[in-house]
Amino acid sequence: MLLCITVATASSLLSARFANRVSSRTVGLAAGAILTLLGGAMLMLYFWPEISSFPLAVQTLTCLHERVSQTHQSGSPGDARFCLLLQARQ
Repeated sequence: MLLCITVATASSLLSARFANRVSSRTVGLAAGAILTLLGGAMLMLYFWPEISSFPLAVQTLTCLHERVSQTHQSGSPGDARFCLLLQARQ
């Protein structure tokens, strides 16, 4: 929770710093995206025992992690549909 508060505060300060340089819509969208990701992470951590009991959820998260790792290593854009195709073939 402390990490989420720290990141939210830092992102608010960052968006306030650049608020004059970009449109208010861009600042709002960026802040909304960051807070949505943080909220999703908090929900996943809170409900992890329930989420991990579903094999499909664990396989999907594992596949997405592998794709993100490959994307960062190769520099090419990732495609989440690839994970779904892999799971359908298994």
